[in-house]
Formats: sequence, structure tokens, C-alpha cells
Amino acid sequence: MALKRRNAYDEINFDTTVKGYAELKKELKAFDPELRRAMDKEIRENVQPVATLAKSYVPTTVMTGWRKAQNPRGKKGWGDRIGWDQSEVKKGIGVKQGGKRSRGRATSTAWKISNVAGGGVIYELAGSKTKGEGKRGQQFVQNISNIGGAKTSRLIWRAWDESKAEHTMNRDVQAIVKKYEQILENALNK
Repeated sequence: MALKRRNAYDEINFDTTVKGYAELKKELKAFDPELRRAMDKEIRENVQPVATLAKSYVPTTVMTGWRKAQNPRGKKGWGDRIGWDQSEVKKGIGVKQGGKRSRGRATSTAWKISNVAGGGVIYELAGSKTKGEGKRGQQFVQNISNIGGAKTSRLIWRAWDESKAEHTMNRDVQAIVKKYEQILENALNK
């Protein structure tokens, strides 16, 4: 299983090679849509604990002054997108199905754990490429590190690592897919 550690939206795309997965999904949907939904639900329930654990790591506040912008005219600004709001960061962490195929790859992501809240992504990744540009940037990274730990894996990746999902997720998802392949095969052979 290969992991793509970082990207712009701080997603975990765990690669589990399941030959014929796309075809199985189509066949399940054609044969019995409820069966397809049951498989999706089971996979989601298997992946969800990592997202739930990541949500538990979201601090109430990160540092004074970093909060959602209060715009008196009601216009959206950059502070609305990247400001800190604990409830929005928690809401932004979730399990999603599907994804784009990466350029140069023959496979696409079937499931991912994402953090789509701007403030959450900044909190997770601050300091991952640099120690901060200039004194203000360095202080920003240092403040986040004091609260969330020096690692740049403060939410999703911390949950992934601490739950040891790398060792279990591949096996569990493949077992679920095989189970539904067998159910479909048995139903078609009757």
C-alpha cells in the first residue's frame, strides 16, 4: 500500500489495488443498488474512525488573533476562507468517495480522508516545506508547533499514524470488496 502524504487539500489517499473495483461497483449497482450502497457504507464505516480521531485533535483555538474574519458588509474575504473556526475545521474533515486520477497514473482514488477547511489545512501543514518565510512566518510556524506539536502531521496524518491505519486499512478494504464480489457471484450463479 502506498500513501500520498501531502497535497493542497491535505488528503489521505491510501492506495489499495483491487482489480476490477470500478467494474464491481457498476455490476453491483446494476444488479442491486442496495447492495452497492451497503458495500459503500461498510467501507466508509471502516475508514471513518480515522477521520473521527482527527477531529478530536482539532484545538479550540490555535493562537490569539487567528480567527474567522468578521466582515461588517457581509462580503466574503480571505479571512472567511482561512480563518480559524474550530467547528468549521472539524466539519471539513471527512471521508469522501471518489477522486481524480493523478496525472501519469493508471489508477484513481476510490476513497479519501480530506480536510477541506482552509484553516485546518494551514494548521496541519504549516512548516512542512519551510520553517516559515521571515520572522513573522517563523513565529507563525512556531506558535502552531507549540500547540499542535512540532510535527506537520497534526490532524489527519496524526490520526492515520496513531490508529496504525497503514497496516490495517488495505487489508480491511480488500476484505470488504471480496465479500461483496462473493455475494454478487453467488447471486448471479443461482
